[in-house]
Amino acid sequence: MVCLHGRELVSSIAYRCTTPTCCEARRGRRQTAEAADRLTLCGRSFALEGSVQIGYWRFWPRWTVGQIHRELTEERHLPISKRAVAYLVGRFLVLLRCT
Repeated sequence: MVCLHGRELVSSIAYRCTTPTCCEARRGRRQTAEAADRLTLCGRSFALEGSVQIGYWRFWPRWTVGQIHRELTEERHLPISKRAVAYLVGRFLVLLRCT
């Protein structure tokens, strides 16, 4: 996972209850680590804190996508493309709308 302070290895191994009488087992529900799930949106590699920070830079100080990309790659040495920055700006707008 890519965080604002660098890369981190986060693992969450899902499991299913094997007790036949358990209602969660009958539903086929998987259990995962809640702490790991709170760090990012499902299936994404960039941390939630990064999405929020990128959205803040874009809409409050009004940085361009190029300025945000430069900050992340040159100053913070994070592996991200300009297209990914634009995608995270869009994801921030979705999160903002959900609130």
